[in-house]
Amino acid sequence: MHLSTLAVVVSLSAVLAALADSPDAALRDPSVYFCKHVDFEPPCIYMAAPTGRCVNLPSAWNDEVSSLRPDPQIESCRFFQHYNCQGPSFDASYPGYSNLINDVPGFNDQISSFMCDY
Repeated sequence: MHLSTLAVVVSLSAVLAALADSPDAALRDPSVYFCKHVDFEPPCIYMAAPTGRCVNLPSAWNDEVSSLRPDPQIESCRFFQHYNCQGPSFDASYPGYSNLINDVPGFNDQISSFMCDY
């Protein structure tokens, strides 16, 4: 019995190693870079931006964002004032906005969710 368990573990390890070496392992959803301060000053976080899906910011980031930058491969993102992609919104694409206070008046520390297309 121990020998068959070992064989399964070794086989599974080989499969996982092959998957890690495949080109698909390098693929990931494009992301949006959010910072709590202007000029992309920390703290900052990358959040995956799956195309066409609404993403709610974690509670620690809700109404805390002062600068943001979608990845270059993202065509456009819409950022919403409320969770579930509701309420007033604005659009952004790369290179984003380094200062929401000046660049998008009324949206500094007001972002709760977003949706991107690419």
